[in-house]
Amino acid sequence: DFKDIDVDNLLEIIIKKLGLIRVFPVNSDRAVLLEKGSTVKNFIEKLNESWLDKFVFAKIIRGGKKVRVGLNYLLEDMDIVELKLKG
Repeated sequence: DFKDIDVDNLLEIIIKKLGLIRVFPVNSDRAVLLEKGSTVKNFIEKLNESWLDKFVFAKIIRGGKKVRVGLNYLLEDMDIVELKLKG
């Protein structure tokens, strides 16, 4: 009987056990799953590798604060990423 299972909590445990983080593109509720230790560069490669050539900077929204970062910035679980691309 699975009625009493807290699905959100179970999902949280599975994600942590697999060593994954959830990173959200700005204005999206669909997470990109990445390995723990991933960078902005890894995030872009997962979305659209051609964007790397157009990359200017990213803004990371974490804990209500926005920080301007580069490609090598280490992402954390539940980060929101806003990309600034050329053109």
